[in-house]
Amino acid sequence: MEQCVVYFAFANNPSHPLPNLEQEAGNLRSAFRPRQEQRLIQVEVDEFATLPKMEEVIRTFRNRICLFHYAGHAGSQSLLFSDGLNADSTGIANLLGEQENLHLVFLNGCSTEKQVERLKKLGIPVVIYTTVEIGDALAKGICGAFIWH
Repeated sequence: MEQCVVYFAFANNPSHPLPNLEQEAGNLRSAFRPRQEQRLIQVEVDEFATLPKMEEVIRTFRNRICLFHYAGHAGSQSLLFSDGLNADSTGIANLLGEQENLHLVFLNGCSTEKQVERLKKLGIPVVIYTTVEIGDALAKGICGAFIWH
C-alpha cells in the first residue's frame, strides 16, 4: 500500500509578502515529521507554489493525496500564487476533486468560504476555510490551532 501524501502549498507572492508564511511552513513540517519518519505519510512541501507546480504535484501523486493545505493570499473565487497568477478556484477544486483519497482541504487565505461548495460537491468530506479577510499573523495562528489541538 502506498503512503498517503500530505501536500502543503505555500504561495508567498514577492509583491505582497506574508512574513509569517515561512514560520507556518516550518510549524507544519515539525508537526508532521514524526509520522513521516515512521513512514506513515509522505510530506510534499512547496514553499513558492505556482499553479503549474501544484498541478504537477497533484497529478504526480494522483489518488495518494489525503490532505491538501494552501496558505497564501486568496479571495472568494481565487487563490494567488507565488508567481502572481490569480487562479480560478473552480479549476483548482476540479483538480482536487479528482483525488479519490483526499479527506481534508485547508484553505488558509482570506475569505475562502465561497470555494467550499464546489469542493464539497466533488466529495471532499472536510474543508477548513475562512469567512473574512484575515491578517498574516492570524492565519498562522489558525493553522497552529489545528496542528496542536
